[in-house]
Amino acid sequence: MKILNLMFLISLVILCTSCQRNTEPIETDIPSPGFQEDISWPSLADSPWPMSRHDPQSTGRSKEIGPEAGIIEWSIEPYWLETGVSMGLESTILFAYNSLFAYSTNGTAKWELRLNDFTNSTPIITADGTIYTTAGKKLIAISTERTIKWEYEVDGNIGWMINIGKDGIVYIIDISSTLYAISSSGNLIWQFTDSRFTRNNFSGISFSPDGSTLYIPGSVSSVLAVDVQNQTTKWEFGQIRMYNSPIVDSDGNLYLLPNYNETGTERTQFYSINKNGEIRWVFYFKYEFSLFHSNTPTIDKNGNIYFATDTLYSLDYSGELNWKVGLEGFSDCPLVCDNNCNVYVGTMFDGGFIAIYCYDSDGNLNWIIKDDTQQQVGGSPALGVNSLYFPTWKSTKIYSIR
Repeated sequence: MKILNLMFLISLVILCTSCQRNTEPIETDIPSPGFQEDISWPSLADSPWPMSRHDPQSTGRSKEIGPEAGIIEWSIEPYWLETGVSMGLESTILFAYNSLFAYSTNGTAKWELRLNDFTNSTPIITADGTIYTTAGKKLIAISTERTIKWEYEVDGNIGWMINIGKDGIVYIIDISSTLYAISSSGNLIWQFTDSRFTRNNFSGISFSPDGSTLYIPGSVSSVLAVDVQNQTTKWEFGQIRMYNSPIVDSDGNLYLLPNYNETGTERTQFYSINKNGEIRWVFYFKYEFSLFHSNTPTIDKNGNIYFATDTLYSLDYSGELNWKVGLEGFSDCPLVCDNNCNVYVGTMFDGGFIAIYCYDSDGNLNWIIKDDTQQQVGGSPALGVNSLYFPTWKSTKIYSIR
């Protein structure tokens, strides 16, 4: 009997120990600080690059893996292009000048729709296939049958200032510093004028992750935050204007690269601020060129931020330098990055030639392409599946790179 009792006690101890082990937490991969969650945006098309800078937060980050070889597959003439490139349903490549142009991914023209005025806004493609672009003073909605559904005319030219809310409302700003909210049926919902909004054609507007706030570059300040529900300006930040777009991460923090004319000093500043307009951190760097305009930064899925001047910088989520590499010439176009955290940057050098670089997240050069014909960089590239569509500025080519 004693032996049976002892065996029972031993079995009970083993059982309890086993249960204890099974209740211990299982180790899982913990995201790094600043890991970027993909933000759901129901109004946008499920395509690799449905709008300028990929998304309403202007992150320039793709869910796809970009080109690995760094080989030009084909190029097309973009008709004096001043917009970026987007990708519609069935991966159609879209861009606009005085027409909206659609190309297949093999470089073949699919169709063209005349707009009868100049545009420098990159097309936005919605979940139902509607395409929004601008032409002069008009916001234009284009159907899947490639016909104009409606036009809404405002007081002044619109420029790059176009974005879309989660609910499908389109927001534009014209040169009269007026913000318009237009319904998907082409009706004005409201308008709001603030003289502090920039009149610069080369800046973009960005949304908070919850879609409640628009971040608008200022005419004097760096950025203003606008409550789209109450149509009020909540705050403004900075004393130096921006010629590029604020980018917004999935935590709602902003990254700002104001324009500086003072060169050769260590006083140039790259900012991160929180959603209340308070400084998170400042990164100081030296810049040797007198102007930079359209070089909007990008942020990868691990929260590393990249920006470029005559140097490509990688900062971690807390604003510390990961690495920097010198570039030939200077960058004057938006940066983009892919799902492998490779970053793509274009520069101009030797008075008008261009170079396109791909760096990995550790600062190693994957590949470089140089073009010895007269070109400029400027418009935002688009990343497709194992491909990069890189537009030149007021020049003769859009490159497809594999």
